[in-house]
Amino acid sequence: MANWPSADRPATSCTDRDVDGYVTPAFIATVGLTLLLLVAAANLLAVHYARGVMQAAVEEGARQGAATGAAAACAVRVEAVLDGLGALGDGIGAVECAVAPAATTAALTGVFEPWVPLVPTQSVEVDARVAQPAASS
Repeated sequence: MANWPSADRPATSCTDRDVDGYVTPAFIATVGLTLLLLVAAANLLAVHYARGVMQAAVEEGARQGAATGAAAACAVRVEAVLDGLGALGDGIGAVECAVAPAATTAALTGVFEPWVPLVPTQSVEVDARVAQPAASS
């Protein structure tokens, strides 16, 4: 049994010129897939952030509507908060505010399109309800 590597077969090393450039396509593929996954993660974080802004908007709008007794004031406040989302808020629908004797409610729905094919379309529904302040006697 001959020792490895044998004298019949030359030893290979990392400096062989036959394999130069083989690492480049693997590196490019790895970097590309890594960036794709980072963008997918950023997309999920952006949708989570937008959902939080939507929830804060309907809560503020419901409080404003309860304080003023006007559904229009509720809607104006919700829209003012949502203006901070910029282009991320393009998929958010119209606000629905209702002022009743017992409570003021506000609701929003939004659809967020993915930035990359790996992320599904996200549908978000948020609502808030604030009891009307008791009438002072």
